[in-house]
Amino acid sequence: MKIDLDKKGLIDLVKGTSPHYDLFENSIVKLCGTFNGSSGTWSWNEYELEKLNERQLYDLYKSCRSSWS
Repeated sequence: MKIDLDKKGLIDLVKGTSPHYDLFENSIVKLCGTFNGSSGTWSWNEYELEKLNERQLYDLYKSCRSSWS
């Protein structure tokens, strides 16, 4: 399957996932989001995501997705 996404679409893709605990110390993951331990939820910082280029966003998404398998 081939999907053509612009930067906004890639940001939405990243925001639709979260990293496994093992990725919390990854430099890009750490820069672009935070884990709220009291609620057990991950939150992305859209301002920081906007700073990434399309390749970095796609790689971030792939890392998060594969971290759960």
